Amino acid sequence: GSMPFWAFLFGGICLYMSYYGTDQSQVQRQLASKTTDDAKKTLIFNGLCRFPLTLLYCLLGWTLGSYAAENEELVQLAMKPDYLVPVFVLLKVPVGARAILFAALLSAAMSSLDSALNSLSAVTMEDFLLPTFRACARKGGDD
Repeated sequence: GSMPFWAFLFGGICLYMSYYGTDQSQVQRQLASKTTDDAKKTLIFNGLCRFPLTLLYCLLGWTLGSYAAENEELVQLAMKPDYLVPVFVLLKVPVGARAILFAALLSAAMSSLDSALNSLSAVTMEDFLLPTFRACARKGGDD
């Protein structure tokens, strides 16, 4: 079935509001800006650069969907629409390019995990551990 335009629009707005407003890595980038104007410029630049990337994802999906519509074998091997890209890469992409795609996928995953772990460790240190250590040091100094 086809998804309605308004569902994509509303869902996209909610997704990006949560990403740019509450995601720790984004919030850290905003807070690291020297001025509020710099933070605004960063957000606008990030949004403008992200839009073509989103269009590229859509183009990949449309292209692969068109290819799958012409190749019933690919659809049968994929079993589910979610498996269409991995099956296409395994069957149709040359070995060297497949290795580069796999390396890019792993590096993107590691980068995302790295950013999340860094953000969590910074918040844990600043908001939980340092105040506890300071409170213990003040108590120990009162004896």
